[in-house]
Amino acid sequence: LEPWGKSQISELIGGFLNSGCLDNSEIHRLSQLRELVDLERYHELYGDIPCRPLFLRMLIDHVRTNGIAKTGLVCLFESWIDGKVRRDCRNPRLWNEVNVRVGISGGSETIDETIRIAWKCMMEAAGIMWTLDNDKVVLKPTVSRSEILYATAHFCGPISSLGLALNTLLVPIPSRVAGDEPRFRFAHAAFQEFLFARWLRGRRTHSCDDLPMSISIWLALL
Repeated sequence: LEPWGKSQISELIGGFLNSGCLDNSEIHRLSQLRELVDLERYHELYGDIPCRPLFLRMLIDHVRTNGIAKTGLVCLFESWIDGKVRRDCRNPRLWNEVNVRVGISGGSETIDETIRIAWKCMMEAAGIMWTLDNDKVVLKPTVSRSEILYATAHFCGPISSLGLALNTLLVPIPSRVAGDEPRFRFAHAAFQEFLFARWLRGRRTHSCDDLPMSISIWLALL
């Protein structure tokens, strides 16, 4: 997709402002963001983050909660993922006609414990969702529940497929055959790339020449 310009960015922010779903403090914060965009000064705080639709939606969520402040891409992803898991924990989705919070591990979890486990599960999932093709790292689109279980056994007990779906950025893939093992994908490729780069950082078993450009860029930012 082509980078968005000022009018597209301002229009999306305006859609949130006119949604009727914001409280007064959120309206004030997003109005400040739109003013920065209209004055073409958003680069001073956010670089080109608002020019990418996904990143802009994440930035809007971030500003609604935290207000206007200089924010880089790594900080934005980290705070947005934290906030997403925390919101999901505080507002559990209806399951079996009952709003009950489902954790990721077999035992009871506090919200902070769920967030910690969610990060580890997502990092480990990203860390096994790759292969080599002609000596080049290629990311794989899906991962099985058993692969996640094996990768997380050292820090977590049995993993709940429902808990993963409700508390992480891993999305279950509908099975075509009854009894098939559950498989997951990331909600967006950008999350997989970010989390894989975090997993790879410190390991660096591959040179940047072996990696997709998107991963090399993340490693330079981390």
